[in-house]
Amino acid sequence: MDLEVLNDEHVYVRTAGGNQYLLTMGQRCASLQRSYRSGGVRIQPYGRRVCPNDGSHFVYVWFDRESVCPIATIERVDDRAHARAIADGDRPRVEVEEAVLSE
Repeated sequence: MDLEVLNDEHVYVRTAGGNQYLLTMGQRCASLQRSYRSGGVRIQPYGRRVCPNDGSHFVYVWFDRESVCPIATIERVDDRAHARAIADGDRPRVEVEEAVLSE
């Protein structure tokens, strides 16, 4: 799985199967992007899959301690650039489908 934290609310993910998604957090997660840049972000599924609003979340370091950030929505995107554009507000969001991430 390849992931990139685009900002403190959005994460781009490409699965081993080549599917690409934009994950949007349920809140702004202070220092999520800073923690990613220092290698301190990991995804924590609830069970075997990552689904929106199921308890799956990101774990990251904030003020020298672990914090969590819940995943609210998962949107399929065409590529990393498409995910960045949505995260930057440059394009309207795509229609949200009930996506499930699995490897």
